[in-house]
Amino acid sequence: MGRLRRQYCEELRKCITEFERKKDQPPLGIDLPPLAASVVWARSLFVSVKGPHRVMKMLGETLLKTSQAATEAGKLFDELTS
Repeated sequence: MGRLRRQYCEELRKCITEFERKKDQPPLGIDLPPLAASVVWARSLFVSVKGPHRVMKMLGETLLKTSQAATEAGKLFDELTS
């Protein structure tokens, strides 16, 4: 379980880094206006981390609070989604 949390934290860090790097000039989709392409790109980052976050939440708060990696994952997810 600890390894899974650490891997999830790493994925969150990658998403945050990618968002920070590309937020001013996000990748543009084919046949989409720039604003729509930006929204689709940002949403895709969110969706990529939302599923695993939901699974970890389903495991229960007590399991999540017993690990430093879980606490870090929660903070990183909040940072990405705020």
